[in-house]
Amino acid sequence: SDFYKNFSFSLASFLFAIVGVPLGIISGRMGKLGGFAVGIGIITLYYLLNTLGDYLISIRMAPPALAAGLPHLLLIPFCIYLLTIYSNEKVPKFRQFSNKRP
Repeated sequence: SDFYKNFSFSLASFLFAIVGVPLGIISGRMGKLGGFAVGIGIITLYYLLNTLGDYLISIRMAPPALAAGLPHLLLIPFCIYLLTIYSNEKVPKFRQFSNKRP
């Protein structure tokens, strides 16, 4: 399982680099704090999913390759979604509610 975890952590740096592009665009639109907050949220979600993967390995509920790759399997589609939305200069659906002013 350590082999898969080491491979997973090396892929994490690539994943966070991909996340950085849309966060830079968010930062330009909402100010620096908005992109920073979304980045902290994604890192926290990655850490929680990684902890869940470790737990699934320890109780032998999932194979090590699948459990170590769990954060990537869930966050890579989200990153692709962010890249496609911001490349078309649209606002993602989860951000539309916060942009409305009273």
